[in-house]
Amino acid sequence: QLTTYLSNPDPEFREAYGKKLDGIKDEHTKSRLKYGDWMSTPRTGMEFMPDFNSAQHTGQVAYDPSLALHFTLDFNSAPYMTLLVAQIRQKDMGRWAVEFLKEYTPSHPLATTKAVCEMFARDLRDGCFKGHSAGLFMYGDKSGKSKTSMATETIRHDFDQAEAILGRWMQNNSDRVLRSNPPHVKAREFMAHCFTGRIGIDITFDRDMHNTIADHVHLKQGADGGILKEYATDP
Repeated sequence: QLTTYLSNPDPEFREAYGKKLDGIKDEHTKSRLKYGDWMSTPRTGMEFMPDFNSAQHTGQVAYDPSLALHFTLDFNSAPYMTLLVAQIRQKDMGRWAVEFLKEYTPSHPLATTKAVCEMFARDLRDGCFKGHSAGLFMYGDKSGKSKTSMATETIRHDFDQAEAILGRWMQNNSDRVLRSNPPHVKAREFMAHCFTGRIGIDITFDRDMHNTIADHVHLKQGADGGILKEYATDP
């Protein structure tokens, strides 16, 4: 557990030093000194989400058992499988807050839909979401609804697998997976509007979501305006 100026027992020092750090314009330096994020590295240009600000868009996010949970799946196997959990609440002046509470990013050999959903299910049964009964909604990459060679009579694709494990917390209208994935450029523009406040959606990621935050900071933009994808062979 890293310490920051907030660990200092003197409240006057914490207040004064916090104001001093707020005046730092370089977000990379502020991220390290204010939030103790020593894993961060400076941006080099051509980032896919240049409007994401680790100081502004991350924080301590608390679970609210009275609100529904929203989870989204991405089916990459390398460097990890991804399941993110969020809650949505209405704010003043017609704005909405989308607050991401936790990431599940297991790597090989646990980078599977079954493994990541079982991790989430354990938290719903006995962990940080224990006793949740306010609803559960599912989102994610549309390709997860493509029938695979490993399909069975009851499990046709990845989202069927997710429902088989998490179905006890879901309802008839829980499936909110889009019929088609939006183009990367369109998704990038929408997120830019969120991060800059041009539309009424404020997004916050819990500071412990290290992989998700790193992806937002370092993901590169390709020549076509989409995501730059680089492939390598894992021996």
